[in-house]
Amino acid sequence: MILPAGPDCPAWVGPTVAVRVPALAPLCALIEKLGEPIVSTSVNRSGEEALSEVHAIRREFGDEVDVIVTARSREPVASTLVDLCGSSRRSCAGGATPGGGRGGETLEVVFL
Repeated sequence: MILPAGPDCPAWVGPTVAVRVPALAPLCALIEKLGEPIVSTSVNRSGEEALSEVHAIRREFGDEVDVIVTARSREPVASTLVDLCGSSRRSCAGGATPGGGRGGETLEVVFL
């Protein structure tokens, strides 16, 4: 979901914030244990293709990434992104991404 950033959001967040719940149980458990959200981003540089292989992510982002969580899945699925900022909801991106990552990995990249 894309929502308007609230007054408690840091200034670097900008006017909107995207919120999602990860599909990976270990990452959900980590978030539950922390008791607060984790800041994360898409696995790509602005305007570039999303990366889907761990070695490519490490090569591109190096020490900028604190944790990469992977799990085996049948087919990688992109997050469905719905903009709730306007007077009506608008689908921006998402759905299945057939043939994404090699070996059917689901990736979650966490910047702490």
